[in-house]
Amino acid sequence: MLCRGVAVLVSSTALMLWATGAAAPPSPVELLWQQLPLPVDLKVGEERAVFFPAAVRELRVPPVLEPLLRSQLLHNVVHWQPLVAFAAQRVLVGTVDEQWYLLDLSATERVVEGNAPPLVIRDTLTAPPQPSAGLPPAVALVRYAAQQLYAPLRLRPRNPDIYSVGLDSPLTVPPLVRGALLDYQLIAAWQGYGLHVSALRVINQDSWHMPLTPPGFDHARIRGRWLVSAFHHRNLAPTGAAGDRDQSVLYLVSQRPFEQSLL
Repeated sequence: MLCRGVAVLVSSTALMLWATGAAAPPSPVELLWQQLPLPVDLKVGEERAVFFPAAVRELRVPPVLEPLLRSQLLHNVVHWQPLVAFAAQRVLVGTVDEQWYLLDLSATERVVEGNAPPLVIRDTLTAPPQPSAGLPPAVALVRYAAQQLYAPLRLRPRNPDIYSVGLDSPLTVPPLVRGALLDYQLIAAWQGYGLHVSALRVINQDSWHMPLTPPGFDHARIRGRWLVSAFHHRNLAPTGAAGDRDQSVLYLVSQRPFEQSLL
């Protein structure tokens, strides 16, 4: 078990990519992709997240819509926030697995307070089991992996839908983070909900502190085909820092095993 003064239920930085604050986010709504445009209803001034089955490589928004809509892309998630109301407009989203999705975005004035639930798009009729807590599968996998590594043995959860994947002979991990002096070691991997999560120990080899969360760190610097990436800690201390403060764990969620997801 790893340690470094982290809460046993792992409220950690690892989950900051998906949720912040104390209130639980609304349960996601699933949309099944069947080669037909999917409706996405937005509320003016309210941000809504849309999760795609793979990392998004291209976002095609009609020119007429660009000044009316704020778009932000992070791996397999697109965040949209309309500035004014508008009628349905067709948006194309391309993912790294060469799939294209057609979305009909529309925006109306917000009538009641509260955030709309995130949308999770699935492109198969035989969807794998889903987390009972209502979390997106990738988030549930990262949380499970973090608890297995950092929680005391008696508090580690058991989940029949997630199982450990044995690692072959020690794997030489190539540099993953562009522009960073880090050593990497693949220490564990799990599979569940039709996805894979890999846990890598990262050790800072630089003499400077390194932030691990936005805006100080851009996750687009990580090489590979990952649906989600998350560090367990907020930053890395300079190399050689006491208490292993120059180390953290990087969680990488992918559709395929680790080696097959490297670019």
